[in-house]
Amino acid sequence: MPKPVFMQIPQIAQDKILLAAAETFAEKGLRLVTMADVAQQAQISPDTLSMYFDGKQDLIASVLGRAAQYFNQVYIEVGNMQRLFWERVEYLLRVVARRVRTLGAYLNVYNHLDAFGAPELAKATYDRFESRAGLFYQNLVLTGVQEAALRDDLDVTMMALAFQEAVRIVLSRRANAIYRARSKTYLPEIPFDDDGDEKLVRRLLLFLKSSFGA
Repeated sequence: MPKPVFMQIPQIAQDKILLAAAETFAEKGLRLVTMADVAQQAQISPDTLSMYFDGKQDLIASVLGRAAQYFNQVYIEVGNMQRLFWERVEYLLRVVARRVRTLGAYLNVYNHLDAFGAPELAKATYDRFESRAGLFYQNLVLTGVQEAALRDDLDVTMMALAFQEAVRIVLSRRANAIYRARSKTYLPEIPFDDDGDEKLVRRLLLFLKSSFGA
């Protein structure tokens, strides 16, 4: 985690540095990136970056910690909404589409963490993120069943997994090489821009409603 001095700088400066780190890791790979690479992307000196973090693993852990904050904010925001089920789902898809530059970069670091060579960090991070996401999506689906918006004859766990994967596609197709290639294969008509995100959201909503809607 960051040194105490990092937490004393303004939030906007913290976000700039951590996003620069996430984007650099996503572009060059966790193993190859140096602290100097991140400092250059963040437009600060390497000495300043070293004043904030003990090393690259510390920086990666901090990036993941901020990622957890971002995703928890989305989960809380959607969970507290007083709207109909499908309106909440549409809002979830649209909010991650709007925040795709930030969230997608963090998610890309998360997806490649096991290649960094820190298995304990990877396991702890995956367990924490996936348990939190699983709880959110299963609760979301349960409320949909209770509101008679979703079918009650289907496996709740599998429906939750389908909703989570729908969100992951929106987040990852512009930031992750695998999802980008997958999107080109299955959805070649949808461009990799904001208009494309809008088209993808509408198509996913139609699919989810037709597949699982009551």
